[in-house]
Amino acid sequence: MAHGDFVWCDLSAHDADPSRGFYRDLFGWTFVLEDDTEYDTALNGNDPVGGHFQMPQKFMNIGMPAFWMSYIDVDDVTQTAELAQSLGGKVEIGPSPFMQGAEFALIRDPLGAGFTVCSGTPAGRMSNKPGNRVGHSLFVSDRSKIQGFYENLFGWTFSTNQPDGASVVSTGPKFHCFCHEIPDESVRGKEEFWAVFFAHADLGKAAKAIGDLGGKTAGAALRLNEGKVLFAQDRDGATFGLLETQSHWSNLALPSFPLLAWFGLALVILGTVTDALWIWLVFLGVWVTTGLASGETHLFETVERRTNPFTYWAIMATYGAIIGVIGAVYAGVL
Repeated sequence: MAHGDFVWCDLSAHDADPSRGFYRDLFGWTFVLEDDTEYDTALNGNDPVGGHFQMPQKFMNIGMPAFWMSYIDVDDVTQTAELAQSLGGKVEIGPSPFMQGAEFALIRDPLGAGFTVCSGTPAGRMSNKPGNRVGHSLFVSDRSKIQGFYENLFGWTFSTNQPDGASVVSTGPKFHCFCHEIPDESVRGKEEFWAVFFAHADLGKAAKAIGDLGGKTAGAALRLNEGKVLFAQDRDGATFGLLETQSHWSNLALPSFPLLAWFGLALVILGTVTDALWIWLVFLGVWVTTGLASGETHLFETVERRTNPFTYWAIMATYGAIIGVIGAVYAGVL
């Protein structure tokens, strides 16, 4: 993961036990308590979806609503928090330690939409598998008042060539989220907010289940840039979104021809036909360079440096050793 990537979400619940039951029955999640904490991790099968915890009583006493929170990875939490303040944002909590040696800070943008920045947090991957976290979207009254904030804070760019005035938020070709400008408070709601979306195969069945479980939906399903979505509240009033699985939005955003992939495929074919070792040297060099830059490498699965350092460095060392052998062959040593 890189600076500006969405990596996690969690729910601050008013009544933790019934809240777990709501999501267990809606999505089939199970909950695992982190060691020496009151913080649960919600699992969809073996996939980590997000965190879940009991809101401290002091926050409930001041009327803080239950809420889902979006987490964004940053290189340095303290520097990001200081920059956010200088850009007109507000640091509500932190920088503070998080689980497993991580760090976080809760920030509000200039219009009041809250999100959390973090570093060292194990990333939960998004997918359109039913029950998994599928993405995040920002809903604001005036995009011009927050666009510069996020561009300077995360290096994002806002492209407004989408229907209904929505913006694609990205870093180069990497898609992050949609931003919806909805000035009408009766449509958007009173607050500016970040929404967390989870995948569901049938929004009609989901709406009925939510009602049966003590939650409620905000009207009928809608067609947004993300796809077919349904906004709902759990039994504590925490708002979340459901996205129909046929419309996973990351497949829709910023379509581009995968030129580098085709170039790599051509190299594979050329290397196979000619048996040229230098081609494999190029591949390994690229894998090592990008792995060092991003902090993750791949060998049948993704391995992150910060969460599995031993395996990460074993793979990287193996790639480096192979590069050395190929280099020795070209030098005539072997």
